[in-house]
Amino acid sequence: MSDLQLLLVAVLATTLSFIGCSTQLNPSDVVGAYTLRYPYGVEELVLRRDGTYEQSFVKHGETSAKKNLGRWELREGKQPEIVLRNCMLVDDFFGKPRASSEQFQPGDCILRVEKRFGRVSLPLNEDQGFIYKKKS
Repeated sequence: MSDLQLLLVAVLATTLSFIGCSTQLNPSDVVGAYTLRYPYGVEELVLRRDGTYEQSFVKHGETSAKKNLGRWELREGKQPEIVLRNCMLVDDFFGKPRASSEQFQPGDCILRVEKRFGRVSLPLNEDQGFIYKKKS
């Protein structure tokens, strides 16, 4: 490949990354249902327009879900974030489930908002690959 071709490829890749990774968000962009798949179960997160949320978690092999309700807000800025007030912590941040007595603790969860090619996701623990993915 010539130097000119390499330069054109680099310019095109940079342009596409700016288009694909836009952080311009409206609260309506993040409202909706998300799924996060762990090796040991599935978590659902629903962000409602009225500022409330619902979390539910079902461990593999079980039929009943653990549920949590709370309030959420969108913090806008250079890196937008969702704040879940008094969230349920399912994972111990090392890829293992927390004991059920440790799941409900007062405190907030702060999730970075990513918007790529029009799709919104909320990374929880990228090292483990745990990302809330918005349902279509």
